[in-house]
Amino acid sequence: MDDIFPNPNEIASIEVVEASGSEQIIGFIFVIAVLLFVYICIIKKVGFAAPKTARIYCSHHAEVALAIKQRLNRETRLISPPSQAGSKALLSCDINRLEISRLAAIARLADPACDIEVSDN
Repeated sequence: MDDIFPNPNEIASIEVVEASGSEQIIGFIFVIAVLLFVYICIIKKVGFAAPKTARIYCSHHAEVALAIKQRLNRETRLISPPSQAGSKALLSCDINRLEISRLAAIARLADPACDIEVSDN
C-alpha cells in the first residue's frame, strides 16, 4: 500500500520549463489566427452579410438575362422579361455586401449596358 502513495518527503520538485522564443511566436500566431477566424465568422453572420436585394436591368433579350441568372448560380428571379419594344429585363436576387462586386462583374460580362441597383430588404 505504501508503494502506491509516495511519501511526501520523497516527491521530486517540479521544474519550471520556459518556452523558447520561437514557441512563443508560434503560439501568438495561432491565437491571432483563431481570433481572425472568429471575427470573420461574426462579420459574415451579422454585419456585412446583411441581406440586400439586387435588381439587374438588362437591355438585351431574355437570353442575356437568363445567362446572367445561370452564372450567378443562386436563386435569381426573372421578374419581367424585356418586351420587343426595347424595355429592360429585370432580374432580382438576394445578396450580401461582400458579393456585390462579384455580381456586378458577372452581369457586366453578359451585358455591358446593364444597370444594377442594390437596396435593403
